[in-house]
Amino acid sequence: MRIFERLGDVMVRWLVLGLAVLLISCATPSSPAAPATPSTSPTPINGKLRIGDRSLAMICLGTGNPTVILDAGNGGTAAGWSQVQLAAMKITRVCAYDRANLGTSDPAPLPRTLQDWTNDLEHLLTASGLSAPYILVGHSYGGLNVRLYAAEHRQQVAGVILVDSSHPDQNARFRAALPAASSSDSTDLVTFRGNLDDNRILAPEQVRVAESMQQVRAAGTLDPMPLIVISRGQTEPAVDSKAINETLNQVWSDLQQDLLNLSTHSRQIIAEHSGHGVPQQQPTVIVQAIEDMVREVRTR
Repeated sequence: MRIFERLGDVMVRWLVLGLAVLLISCATPSSPAAPATPSTSPTPINGKLRIGDRSLAMICLGTGNPTVILDAGNGGTAAGWSQVQLAAMKITRVCAYDRANLGTSDPAPLPRTLQDWTNDLEHLLTASGLSAPYILVGHSYGGLNVRLYAAEHRQQVAGVILVDSSHPDQNARFRAALPAASSSDSTDLVTFRGNLDDNRILAPEQVRVAESMQQVRAAGTLDPMPLIVISRGQTEPAVDSKAINETLNQVWSDLQQDLLNLSTHSRQIIAEHSGHGVPQQQPTVIVQAIEDMVREVRTR
């Protein structure tokens, strides 16, 4: 399904912009509804941090706890979070990063799994000196990553926000919803069927799909961790058939509903004016969810 966006690789310009905004905004107060908690790591982070034998690029804006970590979809970089980060930095410290092999981060051996992504995030947060707890925000495949991280590091995570997140069972559910293969299938439909093969390696980050989805399933639920599921309100075409598209979009909607079962402390928000690219198309919805969750964490 055409739900993954390749974001522009403009990390260097974004880092410069971020540093300038950070200097300007040092005196900006937090939202009145969620007063800032002093940060234990006030030093600005804007560049590459060493994790073992390589480095990952990270930018943090704003001050206060808990720290929000933004995780992009497959092929996405920190630049794709710019609108969210520049707004949410008025609420608390907000950090975005480039995974290995993307943006200005160093390369890592390919292909990879989601566990590789999660391990890198763990090492990055350690290297950053940013103290827990964290609120993790993951878009698309990044939703799978923050879900896995939260399940494996429960004591570090105060809450999770999934933004039109991928689901580990989505390929199987899409395959089951399609009509039987036929010689009359369009090229579009044939291609879509091929993209649902769990045994493939997913571009552009060369993710081992079957192994990665099993890693997420095995991690279990996030209960009773606070969870917000943000789902797109606009349908998106997958193939050149209106009837099939309607079926596939219903499957996606059902999968978004299923994500609510990850925690008994969950709720869903529909980004009414957005397709899959919520961080760019309707960032205010994500910012409001961040503010709501920060307020909840600070009043515990």
